Amino acid sequence: MIILADNTTYTIKDNLDEYLSLQSITDKTISDLLSDSSNALLVYPHSFYRCEDETDKQLLLHLQLNWEDNQCTEATLNTGNIAGFISVNGQSLSIHSRFATNTKQDFFLHYMLQKVLRINLVSTLHEDR
Repeated sequence: MIILADNTTYTIKDNLDEYLSLQSITDKTISDLLSDSSNALLVYPHSFYRCEDETDKQLLLHLQLNWEDNQCTEATLNTGNIAGFISVNGQSLSIHSRFATNTKQDFFLHYMLQKVLRINLVSTLHEDR
């Protein structure tokens, strides 16, 4: 599982294959990802495209690759203002709030999910599987 924080830049030199597996969802807006019929995404709120902050036009991830001799040597990954959980190409990705000090107990993300979904979460633990 890849664990990231929102609005953060990462420079990756190790385990590049993990991050390269995310290429199918990088540099695409949320609307682009939803309109692609091969993606099975669940996005809340359903009316996000009407939000004043233009959530539908935000990128989930931006990935820049550096190549030397036909081999990727470094990647720079930027997360946007989107948090949540996604799985792509067998790789699990968790984007937590940058305000969380413990990624297994991201109280801010769970608070926001409760506000948006109007549900009470019994457990806020999110464990790797």
